[in-house]
Amino acid sequence: MADSDRSTTAATGWQRVERPEAQLVAMLRDEFVPPLKGTALPDGVKFYDWRPPLFLVVHQLPPHVRQFRWIANDSPVAYGPGTRYRKVRLSIPYAVTFAVYAQFREALEPLVEAGKLGAV
Repeated sequence: MADSDRSTTAATGWQRVERPEAQLVAMLRDEFVPPLKGTALPDGVKFYDWRPPLFLVVHQLPPHVRQFRWIANDSPVAYGPGTRYRKVRLSIPYAVTFAVYAQFREALEPLVEAGKLGAV
C-alpha cells in the first residue's frame, strides 16, 4: 500500500493507530457523530441533523386532547398547600419542537478525568 493511501493518527496518548484513510475517517466519524443510523427513534421525530458541535432534532406531536389539573376559580390560594384544582380537557393542536444540543469538549472533561468516557 502506498504511503498516500495511509493516514496515521494518535488515538490516545500512548497508542498509535495506522489505517487506510477511508477507514480512519469512518472510525473518527463514529466517535463524533451521534449513533442514530439503525437505532430506534421516538415516534414523532421528523428530522435530525448533526453538524458538529450542534445536533438538531425536530419532533412533532399530532393534535390530541389532554386532561389537566387547572386551579379552580374558587381556590382559597393561588398556589401551594390548600390550592383547589378542577379537571379540564384541552384540545392541543400540532406541536412542533426544535431541540438543539451542543457538544463542548469542556463539558466532557470531568467524565474523561473520571475514566467514564475514554479518550476524547
